[in-house]
Amino acid sequence: MVECAEAFVKILDRHVLKDDLFRMEEETTKISIDVIGRVVCDHDFKTLTTDNEFMRTMRNTLAWMPDVQSINPWHRNHPLRPIMWKYYKRKMDKYIGRVLDERFTVRNAEARKTKVKAGIDLALEEYVKESGQNVDSQNIQMDAEFRRFAIDNLLILLFAGHDTTASTICYCYHLLYKHPEALAKVRRELDEVFGAGTSATQQLKDNPYLVNKLEYTLAVIKEVLRLWPPASGVRQGKKGYFVKDPVSGEMLPTEGMNVWTTSMCLGRSAKLWGPDVDEFKPERFLAENADSVPPNAWRPFEKGPRNCIGQELSLIEMKVVLALTLREFDIRVAFDELDALSNDGTLWAKDASFKKGPQKVFGEEMYQILLAAAKPREGMPARIARRKMHNVSNVDLGWYAPKNSWINDLGRVVNGTGTNGFQFNGSQLPDRVEYGVYNWCNMPHVRKEEYVKVSQEFELVYLEPLNPSGNVSAPTYWSVYTNPTNPFVQSGFNGSCQFPQITREGLGDSWQHGKDLYGVYHDLLNFLPSNMSEKVSYRVTNNVITSQVAGILIDGMYTPSTSVPLRIQPTNVDSLEPQYPCPKSTSMYSSYGIGSSAPEWTAHLTAAKPLFNSLDAVSGIASDSTDWHKSFDHYYDNLSARQCHAKPLPCSINDTSNCVSQEMADTVYRLGQYEYSFIYRDSPQSLQAAVGSYGVFLAELADNIRAAVSSQSPVLYRHNIAHDGSVSRLLSILQIEQMVWVGMGSEVVFEIYRKRGYGGKNFIRILWGGQVLRSSNPSLGTVNGKVDLLDVDIFLAYIDGLVGFRAGKVVDFCKS
Repeated sequence: MVECAEAFVKILDRHVLKDDLFRMEEETTKISIDVIGRVVCDHDFKTLTTDNEFMRTMRNTLAWMPDVQSINPWHRNHPLRPIMWKYYKRKMDKYIGRVLDERFTVRNAEARKTKVKAGIDLALEEYVKESGQNVDSQNIQMDAEFRRFAIDNLLILLFAGHDTTASTICYCYHLLYKHPEALAKVRRELDEVFGAGTSATQQLKDNPYLVNKLEYTLAVIKEVLRLWPPASGVRQGKKGYFVKDPVSGEMLPTEGMNVWTTSMCLGRSAKLWGPDVDEFKPERFLAENADSVPPNAWRPFEKGPRNCIGQELSLIEMKVVLALTLREFDIRVAFDELDALSNDGTLWAKDASFKKGPQKVFGEEMYQILLAAAKPREGMPARIARRKMHNVSNVDLGWYAPKNSWINDLGRVVNGTGTNGFQFNGSQLPDRVEYGVYNWCNMPHVRKEEYVKVSQEFELVYLEPLNPSGNVSAPTYWSVYTNPTNPFVQSGFNGSCQFPQITREGLGDSWQHGKDLYGVYHDLLNFLPSNMSEKVSYRVTNNVITSQVAGILIDGMYTPSTSVPLRIQPTNVDSLEPQYPCPKSTSMYSSYGIGSSAPEWTAHLTAAKPLFNSLDAVSGIASDSTDWHKSFDHYYDNLSARQCHAKPLPCSINDTSNCVSQEMADTVYRLGQYEYSFIYRDSPQSLQAAVGSYGVFLAELADNIRAAVSSQSPVLYRHNIAHDGSVSRLLSILQIEQMVWVGMGSEVVFEIYRKRGYGGKNFIRILWGGQVLRSSNPSLGTVNGKVDLLDVDIFLAYIDGLVGFRAGKVVDFCKS
């Protein structure tokens, strides 16, 4: 069955290469016949690979079926029809007779005991037993009556089986195209079962039972069969059996009549299925909703002892076909181009009456035509495009070093001067300094003045920013004072080491940040809604400062008049801060970074020993204080916070002439940049450590993106407010080309775009500091190092490859 599906994929690929218009039902018929031939007859009809005699004969037989739509008696009672039917029936009998005779002739008792048996072999064995012959004998005879009976039944299986399955596959493609959210769910399920970007072909060959895991795919097939069943059941009436008229209650006799159970009517009965009966909702058939399916209402294969014996074969075949094609192709109907197929030589082109009459049923152009079984109108004229599958194994998951600069050059850091253009002196940049340079006090973010719009052929569909909290609060702030009555007041700046430090300046920065975001994504791009709604969501961590930042940022964006919910995860599992347990990641950071004795780390601490001595002399910190000397984190925070708020650099309380000089502060800032770059980018271990400690957030981000592009979620904007350590780990995983110490108000924005028009490919652009982020990883930085309109499938494959489905690889790593 998988081999047949592979051949079917090659046929579709040929249509892709030719970029032609074709009738999908013609192609799905081929795979249905070949699958039935393999399973039932152990015979390859080769309809997928050759111009097969049997296929031609069968389609010609169908072409002579009466057009039951037409009121023209000539169509319904064509005088040549019985003759042609008899002619083609004789040809099919002859072909199937040869297949049957071959199977009977080549029987080998020993081989039959070990080989998986086809349907025809099982039938032959039963015949031999019932005729009293020895099953193992090589001289078994087949009488004419059994041969006639076997040929007729094989033809019934081929006709009934291929027709219904081929039609249903067409409607699966069509309804999934019309409902992209359901298509995305099927593709997601295929990713979960077979792996993102990994073909299902070999896996199904190695483990056929994987097809049983396709629960949502099966639900789609069942919902398609509910709405567009290809056949119904007919029962012969009998004396003593009655049908009750649902209106009058009258008992109607069935003797001498045929009772037709119309699957279409059952499947579209609002009385049975409810007010949403005409809506395409595969979820009806998921296991958790089994109790809501009306008893005996779904019966496309009919019910009871005379139900379709090929039911399981048909369902498995359809699951296999969808598994091998839905992630590879985008398929749509093309009734607007139907005239181009008027002379294509198919049975549909031979009878122009198909083009007459109603052109929509249930509001659907691709309604059903009764031609033996119910078939999609005009054979489903279709266009097809190949989707670009990105195998995780083809996406580079390796660590790549950042570019060389003064930041990761220890000699230039220790012996250099100044801050190489980096700013530490306030939220506002000095005159003649362009916006976009590194400003620790107020990092650059997206603004209308600098924002670069993408081409008009792309439309923005989803947005997810992440930024650290900074030093801001809600619409109130602390005004620190002292009272001379308090005997414990210390001299110097009225502050403390309490976290967080709330300042009015930071408050204004955060409000402006929100205003700038709204200015770009609402005013400039018309993407954000004008008012707060379910389309906009904000998430914070368990640290109170993130909630305070969210309050003022939201005020800058929307000035809401009512309370705004802030999404938050429980303390011990929060992925945004992060707080979920991952001791392996913690120990990995400690093995090469802060607190470690690794020479790559201690080299800069040793080189900066004189600086430590000078700083300690001013601060009064003990020279053996491990906490203050295992990195420059504390001195960096202390000095930069003062300068950001225009406070003087500190002096010793014992000797006010002994102060931290600007040169000393600049060296601390350079060393801080060096430390962040080493911890989060320069060390080859940094990628794995970041994946372990922040991979869960990335898995959630990937889920959010998938939900957005598949229209599963109404949310189009998710804003995350976290911490500098959160952003640093994120930049580490993205393998930013140049790592810096993440300053106040830093911002990473994930923009998801869809290309307009047919195909609907999705792309991602990542912004850092208002500019397109540059990545050292070649799979991400595909545009001169920029992550600029990267195929979103590549990005998701990168994330999946690192963190695994639902962060499974993160769990394994953290527990290792």
